Amino acid sequence: MAPELALRALERQPAGSVVLDPMCGSGTVLRTALIAGHRAIGVDMDPLAVLMASVWANHRSATGLAQAADEITSEAANMHADEIHLPWIDDDPETKKFIKFWFAEPQRSDLRKVAYLVARRNDHLKASLQLSLSRIVITKKRGASLAHDVSHSRPHRVGTTNDFDVMDGFRKAAVQIERRLLVELPDNASVRLGDARSMPFVPSGSVDLVVTSPPYLNAIDYLRGHRMALVWLGHSVSALREIRSASVGTERGLKSDGALEGLVIDTDLDSLPQRTLGILYRYAQDMKGVVAELHRVLKPSSLAVLVVGNSTVRGTFVDNASVVRRAAEQLGFVTQDISERDLPANRRYLPPPSSAGEALDQRMRKEVVLTIQK
Repeated sequence: MAPELALRALERQPAGSVVLDPMCGSGTVLRTALIAGHRAIGVDMDPLAVLMASVWANHRSATGLAQAADEITSEAANMHADEIHLPWIDDDPETKKFIKFWFAEPQRSDLRKVAYLVARRNDHLKASLQLSLSRIVITKKRGASLAHDVSHSRPHRVGTTNDFDVMDGFRKAAVQIERRLLVELPDNASVRLGDARSMPFVPSGSVDLVVTSPPYLNAIDYLRGHRMALVWLGHSVSALREIRSASVGTERGLKSDGALEGLVIDTDLDSLPQRTLGILYRYAQDMKGVVAELHRVLKPSSLAVLVVGNSTVRGTFVDNASVVRRAAEQLGFVTQDISERDLPANRRYLPPPSSAGEALDQRMRKEVVLTIQK
């Protein structure tokens, strides 16, 4: 989410308000809330998102991170990759095969060393070091893997050899993160792995404001790219597949019922293939689960600000914002405001289809900012 949208939503909140982002991504809302003097809670199903948000929304600076990275690379220089045991890789044939396909030597060996040494740490810099490691894998072009477009979650292998220097890249990433975290925050956000449809750790009626950006139908599948880094941070491919299949907006079909049909009436259903229609119903059910949970955790009369991107499927415009709004109203929310915001060109990783007309293209260039009240 754009920082200015989060800031605008927070402006009218009294200091010390409890702000929840149940799909927190990299933590922009959380960090903005802390700077504004609020308490922040973040939840996400993506382990890398939780890691990023935990680092960016932490009140402790990362002073010493670059030095810690130097120490790790110095120690790694005296190690042999074969002496290291990474159980989630070495004891899992599928993950081992995945890494062999996406990473060449010597990058594999160097990543093993760094991953092993970072995993052994037990201090406040560990998460920042893990993030430093992830940043040399999650790149647009040149990085530690054999893939391009990893950061846009469209990884495709572009060769079988690589001359990327893992140790140098890791050190540089640590320097960059340390610089970005020079400003200390007044408090920590509470960030945890979880599902926006079920947050039992958030008490009922305890949240003053929700600010979030839900996924949308055929949204960018971040876990597809993030798993390239997560396999070096203790996660097996099979475990990540389970998370991905359970995520909000996942492409799993569902048969409709009357309640769901009422949520999707603003989309031309007759023009959608049966499989896509099932995915749309699944999305509607997922969003109904999300807004039901938001209704539970919000205090009476409190607001939720949802930034929703619309999408197109095979040339048919899908009004995701309408799905979210109708689900919210079904569950007792009152719509306070609907506004549109131009989507910056550099945010549109997936271009409109070549068959899209000008009107459809323009609709895809906008985000809807939906404000609802309990």
